[in-house]
Amino acid sequence: MTEGKPMGTGAVRSVLDPHVRATAETKAFGARLPYLGLAAYFLLSPLYVLPSGLPQPADIVLLLTGVVSFVFVWRYIPAFSSLYAATLTFVAWIVIVNTLWFFALHEYSLLQKTTFYLFNAGVILFVVVAGHEDRARLRAYSVWSCRAIVLIEALYLFAMWDGATQRASGSFNNPNQMGYWSLLIMTCLAVAKGRSPLALADIAAFAAGCYIVTLSLSKAASISAAVLVLVIAATRRWTPTSALAVMTAVGLGLVIETTTGELSDRFWAREEVSALAGRLENIGSQDDDSIAGRGYDRLLRHPEYLAFGAGEGGFWRLTLDGRNYEFHSTLGTVMMSYGLIGAFLFLLLLAHIFIRSKIANALYLVPVMLYGLTHMGLRDSLLWIFFGLAHVQSSRHVEQASRFGEDIRDEGGIGRGHHGLGRR
Repeated sequence: MTEGKPMGTGAVRSVLDPHVRATAETKAFGARLPYLGLAAYFLLSPLYVLPSGLPQPADIVLLLTGVVSFVFVWRYIPAFSSLYAATLTFVAWIVIVNTLWFFALHEYSLLQKTTFYLFNAGVILFVVVAGHEDRARLRAYSVWSCRAIVLIEALYLFAMWDGATQRASGSFNNPNQMGYWSLLIMTCLAVAKGRSPLALADIAAFAAGCYIVTLSLSKAASISAAVLVLVIAATRRWTPTSALAVMTAVGLGLVIETTTGELSDRFWAREEVSALAGRLENIGSQDDDSIAGRGYDRLLRHPEYLAFGAGEGGFWRLTLDGRNYEFHSTLGTVMMSYGLIGAFLFLLLLAHIFIRSKIANALYLVPVMLYGLTHMGLRDSLLWIFFGLAHVQSSRHVEQASRFGEDIRDEGGIGRGHHGLGRR
């Protein structure tokens, strides 16, 4: 409408027409739906109501959100062909290896593990497309939902954990799940922040995450979380308010410690802190801390599987006592289950995501993979959300997204232009 000219009768009717308004509101809600669904996933992610290995409420919500988004909301898929190729090639190799071994062994766990990777391939695609459609909204919804849920879980633990059981598990099935979840939530929050400085709410969320890790008494999660905090402190900018608050807290702590000498004594005397310190001091003294205890000896005892892989199941073939327990390592599992070919494809996927990413995002991978040295965490969907967020924040993705925005403005519509894969 030109300034100074009255609005036409048709325009007035369209504004006042309830059907037109309802249609506009529906479209606006549809545009927000993928991000609301992802936020719901974050908020439901610590809720475990079924046995481990089965879909939890958060997974179901994310699956439904993804299906609705791809079918009804997003008309085009952005053309990140190399990312798709790297992801689908790795997952396709997993499908091939596990399917062949299933026909040989009739071990249904091989098919079950395969479904995790198929789902997670969809997860990373969902996050990448969501970031392409509205990067700012993806970041905003991810940040506030990660902040909220880590604080909620910490408050739940503070209220419900009585210390009777030395290792807390919160709303999870076991303490290791809780520790790994907290590590990944903090990592997703750090990546989703982008270039924004850390605010007080972020500091509170990271503190809550460390509290959760401490109560889990997970040695791997505790060491990895400490590395993550160091990476965040070294690579992120702080708002003046958050920097002042942290410096004030540290200053007061030093004054109290210097004058009374009681602060450190009280800290180390806390039950959860002393319990974690005791577990960290005993690293290497327990059977599951050994190379054999984590499963690394399988690589030496069964070199016949290193070329093409033994499949992710039927682990009784690989253990000395015939028990069916998996390789407690992310990279170790990839190499043992999917061979050198699978390991190469996985590293190729990581390289594609992080090699052109900002240095901070690449450094966030370090604590996650450090945890993976002693635990298998590759099937967790939060890890693949982290991969997707890191790709969204990469400089190449931002450059392509800006070109897409120029195409939209030039064409005056919502088409993908020449950079996308049309789906009508």
